[in-house]
Amino acid sequence: MNKEHALLHRRISKKARRSGMTDRQFIVRSHGRVSYLRVPRYVQAASLLVLGAFVAWIVHASYAYVAYDKIVSAKDAAISARDQVNLSLRNELDNARRGFADVTDSLEKNHKGLVSLIGQNRTLDGNLRSLQKEITRIDDERRKAESEKRALAKRLAMLETHLGRTTSQNQSLTRELRNTGSELADALAEKSHANRKGLTLNTRVTALQKRLGDIKESQSALLDRIADMSQSEVKRLRNVLATAGVNVDRMLRAQGVASFAQGGPFEPASRSDVNAEQDKFELVLSGANGMLDQLDGLQRIVRGLPLAPPLDYYYVSSNYGLRQDPINGSKAMHRGVDFGAKNRAIVFSTAPGKVIYAGWKGRFGRFVAIDHGNGVVTRYGHLRRIYVKRGQNLGYRVKIGQIGSSGRSTGTHLHYEIQVNKRSVDPLKFMKAGKDVFKG
Repeated sequence: MNKEHALLHRRISKKARRSGMTDRQFIVRSHGRVSYLRVPRYVQAASLLVLGAFVAWIVHASYAYVAYDKIVSAKDAAISARDQVNLSLRNELDNARRGFADVTDSLEKNHKGLVSLIGQNRTLDGNLRSLQKEITRIDDERRKAESEKRALAKRLAMLETHLGRTTSQNQSLTRELRNTGSELADALAEKSHANRKGLTLNTRVTALQKRLGDIKESQSALLDRIADMSQSEVKRLRNVLATAGVNVDRMLRAQGVASFAQGGPFEPASRSDVNAEQDKFELVLSGANGMLDQLDGLQRIVRGLPLAPPLDYYYVSSNYGLRQDPINGSKAMHRGVDFGAKNRAIVFSTAPGKVIYAGWKGRFGRFVAIDHGNGVVTRYGHLRRIYVKRGQNLGYRVKIGQIGSSGRSTGTHLHYEIQVNKRSVDPLKFMKAGKDVFKG
């Protein structure tokens, strides 16, 4: 039996070596019994396929298991990169949103500012139109004032010429009176020494006395007319200066001029009383001289007072007196006048004088003060630039600086003050008085 089995195995092995895929028989021995299990080729092929697939699956599973960590790490890295990109995009989105919000706020502010600028532009247009009208009016007033000033200068020249002629006539009259007095004395002497020729001498004396009376009468009438003209001009100038708050009598006394006026109609004395006539004529002559002295003193005072405006073109932005402070809003005393004008407008001296201060002065900023004599001082504040120096003597309408906004100021303007004996007065009264002087 064993030999048969061995033979069978040899035969099977030979067939197997001859073909890789043949039917197979498996000998199964159980409990002394031998049975044969046949395995066809397709079963073997299927088994090989299943076995190959299983091996491939095992290899794939092993590779997948080994490469899983790398794949997961790569995916984690990719996810992290995407998260970073996502975070960066979110940050950029947030920045873009904030930028958009800022741009929106800026646009809103710009819109509000534009609306405000449009309103301000309309206001400025209105102010500009009103300023142009004011400039036109001031220019007309200035031309009128200049023409009136020229007329006044001509009138003063005529009056000075007339006064010169009157002075020469007075000198001639004095010489004639002296000669006449000498002749009268000679005649009286001749009368006392020659009574026999009394009729002739009395006639001569009477003629000389009549001649002297006629001369005095004509000269007294001329002096009376001069006194009347001078008195009317003195009265007008005194009234004009009084409106500016000036103590005229004090200024006249400071110049050595009598503060009272004299005059009146000429009334010749009796020709029989030579001494009384002489006293009357001397009284009229003294009154005329006193009135002319007053007129000359008043004219000197007028020429030395700041009666002109410090700017060519201006408008009043704040008057003299109590006002609401422009910075803190409280009630305050404003001891000057604020004049508005274009930036860098030229500021002029309003009368001849001497510079007593030129420089920085606290709240006034760049500041100039000018002494015009007779206790009158003008003060100019908030200047942008100063052209003069302390101690410098100035004439009328000399450039002293530029209008500005230095010191305690809210904008470009000129703070202008006038002090009389260290007490402030309203500058607009002086300017009005100047116009009244030119109207005379």
